[in-house]
Amino acid sequence: MRGDLHPTILFPLVFLLLLSCSSSENRDDRNTDTTAPNDVKTDTEEDIQQDSEGIDQDINQAEDIDEEAPDPSLQNMRSEALEGMVNFSWDLPEDNTYTEIRITASPADVMWGEAERRIDPEATEYLFDKLVNDIHYTFEIQAFSDDEEVGEAIIRDAIPFSRPLLSVGVHQSLPIIDSVTKKRALGWGALVEQVGSAYSWSPDGTKLVTYLGARQRCALFDRATRKEIQLEPSDEFGSLCMPADYSWSPDSRQLAFTRLPEDNELPATSSLTYSVLDTQTGEIEPDWPDPAEISPIELIFTLDWSPDGKRLAIYPNYSNKPPRLMTINTNTKEFDLDWPEHPNSNPTHSVNYIQWSPDSKRLAIAHPSGFNNRTESGYLILNADTKEVETNWPAFTSPLPSTTVWSPDGELLILTFSTGMQVIDTTTQEVVPGWPTEWPRIKDVAWSHDSEILAISSAESPYLLIIDRDSKTIADGWAPLTEPVGKLSWSPQHDPPTAPTDVEVTRADDSATLSWTAPADAKILDYRVTIEPAAQVDGPADYLVFDPAATEHVIEGLDPEVEYSVSISAISVFGVGEAATSSSF
Repeated sequence: MRGDLHPTILFPLVFLLLLSCSSSENRDDRNTDTTAPNDVKTDTEEDIQQDSEGIDQDINQAEDIDEEAPDPSLQNMRSEALEGMVNFSWDLPEDNTYTEIRITASPADVMWGEAERRIDPEATEYLFDKLVNDIHYTFEIQAFSDDEEVGEAIIRDAIPFSRPLLSVGVHQSLPIIDSVTKKRALGWGALVEQVGSAYSWSPDGTKLVTYLGARQRCALFDRATRKEIQLEPSDEFGSLCMPADYSWSPDSRQLAFTRLPEDNELPATSSLTYSVLDTQTGEIEPDWPDPAEISPIELIFTLDWSPDGKRLAIYPNYSNKPPRLMTINTNTKEFDLDWPEHPNSNPTHSVNYIQWSPDSKRLAIAHPSGFNNRTESGYLILNADTKEVETNWPAFTSPLPSTTVWSPDGELLILTFSTGMQVIDTTTQEVVPGWPTEWPRIKDVAWSHDSEILAISSAESPYLLIIDRDSKTIADGWAPLTEPVGKLSWSPQHDPPTAPTDVEVTRADDSATLSWTAPADAKILDYRVTIEPAAQVDGPADYLVFDPAATEHVIEGLDPEVEYSVSISAISVFGVGEAATSSSF
């Protein structure tokens, strides 16, 4: 029957059916649409509640963070590489529970002191000394509480290095100024705490001589250790030593110094003579000639060793006749008196200062107002070959010269007086313009080893001035001194040693003998030995040989089945020298 339905009846039925389905679908859709907002609303409230709980939790967590203890580690760690030392400084945490702070350095076998240092828990600074210049060290700084680590370990790398040092004589101390930090050098407390009224660095840059006023004696200090060198006691370098002047032989083996005669006791008269100290043995050298045997002298105020080492110049002063220049042949220890006299000089004034030119061809002499009628300039330049006064030097601008100081390169000559200085070009023999010449009450001037910096000391503020040679202006950044300054001395600066020569290795089963010839260009402190491959050595493979006189060393801990190479370097106060490496053995 249904297959026979008429189309006119079928179409309305289909339409009604479709309409019914559409209404049902739309109703379902509306039901879905109308229920969706309720579902969304419910979810949103739950989410808000969860979010609110999350916010509360975050706030609680933030409050928990605020309530947490501060970082227990050392704070704001700072390090500064110095000469043979590294200075560390830090801040302590607010809640300091430390019982100890430890600094451990590596490599441990290439330093002169303990690799681990234990420090007071309240300390905020430590000077890690006894290090070798030019070696890369790694430091671990860790706080402890009853042997338990507190906070994080701090790692710092540093390479100590040598630099020129300026010794400054003041009334109650002897500051050493670091030319890199431009402040008082650290580590010199053993010297600075004592009264030093005069001083001079040895030409090799390894020693400093000073007068310890509190003990009334002279002393030598070692640059590497910054401690006094213990010498054989002697009256001459002890109770009789007076700090008028010192002069080193060019090889630094001998030191000439002014002293009281043996029959004088403190308080002293004005009488002064001289002696020569062997700095290697600590003994006073005999047989140096006595100028008093020629004519009774009043004093020797100044002396100077020629840079070529051949002559020691002294200038005895007399009570009844003009002062007279004498030179001593340092080989024969005999006087050379064939120098011109100055009959018009005033015998009541002593010669203040003499200095050889760097090439030993001239001798500059300062004589304060020492010429009658002021017919001469107050300073003289003597030709060392002809022994005659050179007359083509410019007139001195003051009648009261204090010092005559050659620059180390020999190109400039500084003349100082109480209210200023004069700078002369030694080639043209003309006054050099542009230098700041008017400084009140100049006490001394000193050139740096490279002739690039001029230090000026004064009895009035500013007490210390550092002048840059190129700009002829005061250099910035140098820490001011707060008291009058006297004599000055720059330390010489040299390269590290050259490599040892004639290096040979004789192999045994599990050891080898290393031999070498020492370099002759520096004072050796010790040697550094490095073995490769390091992992195949039963023991240290990079270490120091603590014997500056050594020319042979036994290497141990070798594997008989392994082929090695070894290098050796000489060490001076200026650093580690070039390495000499053996062939494989």
